[in-house]
Amino acid sequence: MKMLVLSTLLTLLNLLTFARDFEIEYVDIVYLEDKPIIAASLNGKVAYFLVDTGSDISIIDENVAEEYGFRTIVNNDLNYQIEGLQGNKKALKWAKGCELIMGKGEIKARFFTLDIQHLSNSLRKKTHIEIQGIIGSDIMKKYNFRIDYKNLKIGYLNKHVIAHESNTNSSLAYYTLIRKGWQEVSSNHIY
Repeated sequence: MKMLVLSTLLTLLNLLTFARDFEIEYVDIVYLEDKPIIAASLNGKVAYFLVDTGSDISIIDENVAEEYGFRTIVNNDLNYQIEGLQGNKKALKWAKGCELIMGKGEIKARFFTLDIQHLSNSLRKKTHIEIQGIIGSDIMKKYNFRIDYKNLKIGYLNKHVIAHESNTNSSLAYYTLIRKGWQEVSSNHIY
């Protein structure tokens, strides 16, 4: 009986510790017509990102590397290419030295670089906002993005959950998600 009580107390303590570390971060959608655009901080400067559920990868415009203080590098071991609608293939480079902050949370991810000036110019004519990058489904899956079109917000699991999740079993994570009102998330979607 004492072991059962001790085990229950330890489980509750673990839940309370996890709940304290857990936050769902919300960022405003600054423009929404076809796809959301959000503001973030890229290496300490305001940058705008198109949130594109149809993009498998996240990209930062290689043309803003100097302005935002990151490097682009070619990785000859991994030859990544992207194919456009007209069948044109372009080699992707890696972005190194990028710190992306959305709201209060840091987004730790691999970013590719590509010249997206044509897309940025096209969006600027329509939105009056110049984007510096694209948040793709790789980041959306990792951080469990939820797009709230009605309230013009994007919610995601902040870095505390990502860092703490590896030390916590998934049922505890799911319990905390429900307590915080994120009920549609199942435990197997926490990355």
